[in-house]
Amino acid sequence: MSADVTDTADSAAPTVVASTEGVRTSRLGVSADRARSALVRALPALLGYVATRVLGVSLLAWWAARRGESVWNKLFEFDSGWYATVAKRGYDTAIPPWDPVFHSHSNLAFFPLYPMLTRLAHTVTGLDIQVVAIGVAWVSALAAAWGVFVVADHLYGRRVAFFAAVLWGVIPNSIIMQMAYSESTFTALAAWSLYAAVRRRWVWAGSLAVLAGLTRPTGVAVAVGVCLAAVVEIVRSLHARRSSADGPVLSWRPWFALLIAPLGWLGYIVWVGVRLGRWDGYFRVQQIWGSAFNWRMPVFGWMAGLVGHADAVPLMFVTVSVVVLSSVALFLLSLWQRQPIALVAFSGALILMAIADRGNFWCEARFVLPAFPLVFPVARAFADIRQRSTVVVAILAASAAAAVLGANYLLVAPHYP
Repeated sequence: MSADVTDTADSAAPTVVASTEGVRTSRLGVSADRARSALVRALPALLGYVATRVLGVSLLAWWAARRGESVWNKLFEFDSGWYATVAKRGYDTAIPPWDPVFHSHSNLAFFPLYPMLTRLAHTVTGLDIQVVAIGVAWVSALAAAWGVFVVADHLYGRRVAFFAAVLWGVIPNSIIMQMAYSESTFTALAAWSLYAAVRRRWVWAGSLAVLAGLTRPTGVAVAVGVCLAAVVEIVRSLHARRSSADGPVLSWRPWFALLIAPLGWLGYIVWVGVRLGRWDGYFRVQQIWGSAFNWRMPVFGWMAGLVGHADAVPLMFVTVSVVVLSSVALFLLSLWQRQPIALVAFSGALILMAIADRGNFWCEARFVLPAFPLVFPVARAFADIRQRSTVVVAILAASAAAAVLGANYLLVAPHYP
């Protein structure tokens, strides 16, 4: 059983003081100590995560320089420019007319929280949009790694949590977390929301789920995880109440989480519909971008086509195939290991949306990247290895492979990520 740092902090008796001001200061002191202790507990894992990402970005910078390119420009490509347009000038008021280059793509496809944070950082610091957009992504990635740690620490203990945070940094396409994309912000909010759900802190779980829903279309996966966990809690409470006259008092908090968790995602969908004057406005925008839900799971058709392809298959396509298939396998293993319903529902929803998307095949691995609970079975296996040299060699090899594949993803791959 893992010793939860918050439980340890809570057991400390607060200083008894006479004045009201003193009581307030004492409580704030306990909160500060709790946060400090939690950070110290996670620090080795965060440093390990940072080391893997420094290796990835360093190799990308070296490789880009050899090709006469800028690493900062590579971290600010493709969808990064669309986020920047939202941050600088806001959203389109209509679907643009047809254009031979940009077709009729609209920036309404991009959810608002990440560009809002970018604009805020730009306003406060005065730095260039490109700089602050990458900076927001980097800070968010660190917050996400901390979130991965605390969830795993609560469930399995500190050793497993260390490996979970580090291994999340060596996923083949994890370079995306350092790009000016919304994945890192979304993962941070998802991890802390789901942590609150497994700790039954329903107000925090629902509130953070709202913010996650304002960050990416896949924010609905966080809402699914939180809502299912809240339903289980409500049913359990009702059953306990019926079984005993002295049963627990029914709480409003899980109901609160159940009701508000989907509102971020749903609110943006409704807002786009109102802005465009049609109820399906957001889905029309996504359709123009080539993204829509397809129950036939076209990603597996892509993979089958690669197997029978006569020419050489780009490394990126092999990487995407391995990541997607591994995600499915790890999801089944997560089910077998009985992860909490909030985590299983979140991972399952993300995988389903990724493999059922009829858009670009090369985006599939990026879509499942925030499904951090999938690394927990691997982290548990690493934690069982007692030979330190074996662990070190395995992590170094995985970090090097992730660095090479990430650089290939952005520099050599023929399609956008």
